[in-house]
Amino acid sequence: MAARVRYAVSSFADLFGGTNTSSGVSLAGGNVAVTGNYIIVKFLTQNTFRTVSSIADTAGTTFTQAGTAVQDGAGTAAIYYGTVAANSAGQNVVVTMSGNLTDSSLIEVYEVSGLDASQASISVNGQANNATQTHVTGNVTPANANGIIVCNMLRSNASWTDDATFTEETTGSDNAYSSYYLNAPAAAIQVSNTSDINRNSVSKIVAFVGASAGGGVKTLTLLGVG
Repeated sequence: MAARVRYAVSSFADLFGGTNTSSGVSLAGGNVAVTGNYIIVKFLTQNTFRTVSSIADTAGTTFTQAGTAVQDGAGTAAIYYGTVAANSAGQNVVVTMSGNLTDSSLIEVYEVSGLDASQASISVNGQANNATQTHVTGNVTPANANGIIVCNMLRSNASWTDDATFTEETTGSDNAYSSYYLNAPAAAIQVSNTSDINRNSVSKIVAFVGASAGGGVKTLTLLGVG
């Protein structure tokens, strides 16, 4: 049986309402977040000084940040992950910030089965590209060819050309770019996007390790948007 991936993504908007410190997104559709699966949370905001205080979900997942957040003139980009502690219907993930936000933000959540339990060989990168037309994440190198690479990138307002290698799920704005690459080869890979004029950007990219099965691999397949 193929390993599975499902996700939910917010629009790129003022999710925190200007006065709130917390906002969330749900994996809907009546599916249950399954114990042992991975939850991956990608977060972008145009805010340049608030930080993520905590991430919590209805499955009791303990989240770890992949590397550190990239924060610069364009905003903040961060990625978190953890394993589901208990089966949970209506999986909801809430991001809490260090203060209220009035800025456009994006939250995306994946539930992935078939990943390696330890993620000891996780590969992480991210960049702040200032006043340039070329925006890159830097390379990650998957430990094997049956995992998932996730990426998010935010840049100041300009026309935006996306990397065709990755599948994009961003909604609502050209400012925010969020994408994934299933079963990427075990080779150095980065996302490279271009804008029509010089702009600042921030980005994060993470290659998660797929699990082996009897000397073979479990191919990851997209289950659908939650």
